[in-house]
Amino acid sequence: MVRAFVADGARQGFGLTLNIERDALLLDGWWHAALRVAPDTFMVRTDEPPRHTGTLEDLVAELTARGLVHVADDLPLTTALAYAQLQLSTGVTWGLWATDRASGESTLAARVDPDSYVQDSELMEVVEPEEITDLSAELEGARRLAGLPPSVIVGVGLDPVAFRQLQPAIPECRWEAVPLGAGPGACGPLSPALVLVDATSEAGKEFIMEFRADACGRFLPVVALTNEELPLGADETLSPDLEPLQWVEPIRKLLP
Repeated sequence: MVRAFVADGARQGFGLTLNIERDALLLDGWWHAALRVAPDTFMVRTDEPPRHTGTLEDLVAELTARGLVHVADDLPLTTALAYAQLQLSTGVTWGLWATDRASGESTLAARVDPDSYVQDSELMEVVEPEEITDLSAELEGARRLAGLPPSVIVGVGLDPVAFRQLQPAIPECRWEAVPLGAGPGACGPLSPALVLVDATSEAGKEFIMEFRADACGRFLPVVALTNEELPLGADETLSPDLEPLQWVEPIRKLLP
């Protein structure tokens, strides 16, 4: 599957643990491992995958065999393209692979779509990796300037008191409450930017897995409230023992 993605330019494929959807290579049907920017330019995810896998190592080997090299990490344009093409938040990190940095950045710039909602001055400025900051505020501000509705955060099975505390703490977003029993299908019509799930019960963990399998939940950040290890399908955990206002900053970092 990796070879078909890298060498053959396949745009659709299904394996036991990997599948190809257009220009994306996905692990377990939801975790984006790579994005094909062009036949000779790829973005490879540098975050830890949700489970032990050799996928990223196989990707590196295949890219190397094609004569490509790792030229940069966490460029602003990779963040913008991941947001525009995959609806992934600024909390996801990427490495750029190309024949050389100049051609890789040129190909990346040509691929970035205006729908990334990041101003050209923000995208095209040359910034060292250690100086890159969170673009969430700029993305949200651009949405408002463009007349787009505010981003939606869906709280699934949340305690009503916690829900009421969170609403004014992130005022630029609209909050919607969904009961666990409603199922993932209740989230789709709301077009959420992020889903916060009470995963202290088995029902919450099952909701996350079902949400990831649902078309609307494939590309969205999911935060699980649990004191246990990261549930399958979640991007981040927050302790339910903390005050809800202590969840705000981690949530903000995952917002597109």
